[in-house]
Amino acid sequence: MGKPTGLISRGGSWGIRVRVPDRLRVHVGKNEIWKSFGAVGYADACRLARIERVAIDRRFLEAEAELGRAPAAPLSDEELLHLARAFLHKMEFDAAPLPLMPADREAEIEALDEEAALVGQSIEDASVQQVSKSFASWAGRKVADGTPELLRISEAVQQAWLEHLGRRSAKLAGHSTATVDPIFAGVDGSQPLSAPLTVRAAIAAYKNDPERSGVAAKTRAAWDFRFRAIEELLGPDRLIGSIRREDVRACRDALMKMPANAPKHFPGRPLAEATLLGEKQGLPKLSAKSVILYVELISSLFKWLEREEMVARNPAQGLKGPPQPTEKPRRPLTVDEINALLTTTKPGEDGARPWAYWMVRIALLNGMRLGEIAGLAVKDVVKMEGVWVFRVRPNAYRDLKTVASRRDVPIHPLLLECGLLDLLNDGEPMRMLLQDAPPVAGTSNAAQKRLGRLVRASIADRRASYHSLRHNFRDALRAIGAPQDIAARLGGWSAQGNDAMEGYGSGHSLAMLNTWVRKIGYAEVEL
Repeated sequence: MGKPTGLISRGGSWGIRVRVPDRLRVHVGKNEIWKSFGAVGYADACRLARIERVAIDRRFLEAEAELGRAPAAPLSDEELLHLARAFLHKMEFDAAPLPLMPADREAEIEALDEEAALVGQSIEDASVQQVSKSFASWAGRKVADGTPELLRISEAVQQAWLEHLGRRSAKLAGHSTATVDPIFAGVDGSQPLSAPLTVRAAIAAYKNDPERSGVAAKTRAAWDFRFRAIEELLGPDRLIGSIRREDVRACRDALMKMPANAPKHFPGRPLAEATLLGEKQGLPKLSAKSVILYVELISSLFKWLEREEMVARNPAQGLKGPPQPTEKPRRPLTVDEINALLTTTKPGEDGARPWAYWMVRIALLNGMRLGEIAGLAVKDVVKMEGVWVFRVRPNAYRDLKTVASRRDVPIHPLLLECGLLDLLNDGEPMRMLLQDAPPVAGTSNAAQKRLGRLVRASIADRRASYHSLRHNFRDALRAIGAPQDIAARLGGWSAQGNDAMEGYGSGHSLAMLNTWVRKIGYAEVEL
């Protein structure tokens, strides 16, 4: 086995010396890596060199990975000022009480003068840079040694450090604690200081707040997708307190130019690049409704940050999205459209009833939502108080949209006549009731897409959708004169009116609900 690369001998001492590639020097922080093994034998030196070379190569790989990432945008002057004020705030809050004895005060003043002389010498001083780097890390900003960014942060920290020392000396001398430098006016240690949040950290804090613990998985997945775009546009490493009105406006304007489904069209590309490519290829942009959802999320984020005193004010307050084109609302299906959809989903030649057969008929006769039906488990079809019901509860296949969605719905007698109970087949309680149904949970929501294609294949009007069947169900309840609270209970809607009154009692009995369900029907519909 040959001599390891980089093994050297000097004055009877062995060591390893490896040159750092030029492109990695900023990330590694050195021009070369050298380590001494001492006065060991040649065999031991070779063994130690091979071990050390593995560690050095790993360090180079980490630097290569860091090099491949987009560098964080340099801190703005405003962000540096925010960082300096935060550093002073922390020093003022952490300061020890003033000594009582005059001699002790004089000794501390002398020590502070010496410290100020050392701190004020140069921002390239190792101790100043080390403190600056540690504070930047505490504030969520990773800075490499030997970079211009570290020098700028060191200068800001140096200013704050000297301000603190000047204030301390003035207090010890019995003078008023006037601010030495005007840029630090209003900063003191009267309040405990939390770490200055970056945009990325602020978004993570918002998503992890306990009040959002009950958010449905589908909603959280949509959040993650939108927040990734917001984080990239605002700058993930930018301090959240430095975001101004013009920044959130620029974020909104960038979203209005962004192509729809940008991550799918241009995976791994930055949004700015994806936007340019989308314009060149003539791809459709995000809809006005989609942009409004992003804007609402930005507003919600900053409203929460302001409430939690993580930012001084909400820069997104009153921010508006683009105007939406006037669209006619979703509508119920006509009799002919219902019959066309029933024909499209009719049983096969062998009499088998596919999942779409049940999806359409349950929605029409029981008014349940797409996810509520597709996510039914065998255990959710039970007989209670002599009535067969769908028990709509969260399970492994899907969450529920609202609190009112949790309910027991008497099964329409026509569904029982069509053989719904045959789906139970003595199956495992946790098995999906519609075994051939595609997944309904997650961002893909294959069930919704498949049903959408079935509706479009049967009905030309784009305002018609699978959800239109819930509109038909609501009209059917009106046609039979069902009271509003009965309709709300059956459809899983929030009851309007006196909420306090609605909270009393256990609600309508299943027998009462079943009476109304049995009345639901559709003239001229070929069920």
